[in-house]
Amino acid sequence: KVFNVDHTSEEECIHSTSNIENNVKYSKSNLSSQLYHSSVSQEEIFMNWNDLRSHVVGLSNPGKNLCYINAVLQCLADTPPFINWLFQQGELSNNGKFCIICELKNIINSLYVSATEVVSDEKQQFVASAGVISKYVPILSPAFKIGEQEDSSLFITSLLDHCASYLSSYSATGSTVPISQTVIDTIFGIKLLSTIECSSCLKLFTKEEFFYMLSVEINNINSLSEALIHFTDQEILTGENAYHCSSCENLVTARKGLTIHTLSDILIINFKRSITLNNRTAKLSHKLNFNELLDCSSYMTFQQFDSNKENMENNISDDNIYKLYAVICHHGDSIEQGHYWSYIRTLNDKWFLVDDAHYRDVPLVEVLDNPSAFILFYGKVSYKNKRHDTVYEQRALTSLSTPQRKRHQSLSISDCPLVLNQSSNSIQPSNSQQEQNCTETSTISASKNS
Repeated sequence: KVFNVDHTSEEECIHSTSNIENNVKYSKSNLSSQLYHSSVSQEEIFMNWNDLRSHVVGLSNPGKNLCYINAVLQCLADTPPFINWLFQQGELSNNGKFCIICELKNIINSLYVSATEVVSDEKQQFVASAGVISKYVPILSPAFKIGEQEDSSLFITSLLDHCASYLSSYSATGSTVPISQTVIDTIFGIKLLSTIECSSCLKLFTKEEFFYMLSVEINNINSLSEALIHFTDQEILTGENAYHCSSCENLVTARKGLTIHTLSDILIINFKRSITLNNRTAKLSHKLNFNELLDCSSYMTFQQFDSNKENMENNISDDNIYKLYAVICHHGDSIEQGHYWSYIRTLNDKWFLVDDAHYRDVPLVEVLDNPSAFILFYGKVSYKNKRHDTVYEQRALTSLSTPQRKRHQSLSISDCPLVLNQSSNSIQPSNSQQEQNCTETSTISASKNS
């Protein structure tokens, strides 16, 4: 991440995140007065699936190309740590300025409050609206235009990045230490490790990259597991593609690789269905196989670089096993056109297809067999209440030997039950939006480039 000082206006709505130390240098003379929501610490964020809504509420789409927004919001409303944090954010008087966090809370809160009422006839059920967000999509990304269909994968990453930018670069507790990691990073963050190893001097060059979504290529690929293997396969740089080693000061043959260095409790995977052929964009529409359970151990950094078998076995745990809880699907010839809808898993492992204002319950097999799957949402099957300084802990590369991919036996659902309700704290939507007193604090905001 690269942090830059941003002098934001006093009217902008800034939310506070956890109190984490950071070595970013700052000057008090550069601080400007901002408004804050209450601070939320890592210990107060819980992965409690038992508090998910048991019934579904649709989102309207009155011919305004809102389906890509609606599908994303339904999936985020099914993401426990995100809504747990979101519902703790108080309403803020932001002087008429657009605040994505406030709007998300209002919309998702309406989905939860209305879902508590059992209505047998779908036509009689309340339908919420994401129309407010649709009016401000150009703020999320300059590529977005009001009233036009957009790529839902780009919308997710833009939305999360914008949420992170609305979080204070300081905690609301009065600390003068800037924050390096927001709560959005903690919930959704994926850290990739790019490596190049010189075959001559054996020096290893590394670079870390941070994302909210894992985008995998699927051209000539038929399953998620194949896509992840391709994603982490190593490439030999030789001949015209030889690598210039700064240590050897010469062009050398080198081995280039990419691994998943750290994962958060939520893992979002995007199938890259758009490809460019003869200067034209086309969509890959073939079916991709994926399972309800996903073991990411084989694609992690420790698995690729640690030749110690005992260490590899010890590192294979529930920390790397994820369970599917939502899917976004797309029908059409282009990602920027057509139609988006979602599948979401509610309380008691019950699945629903949610298509704008309409919905119906479906079996899991329909979710897994749908050929239009575009974005997958996975949650960790076991959640440990980790502190910020250990969520992204660095793993030492103990060996530079040729990576050996270890194969594991497939796991059944009964082998990996969800153990996510480690706290009695529950997600509590509010029936009314009550304004809270805001604290004025001097601050700078951090903008991240990845």
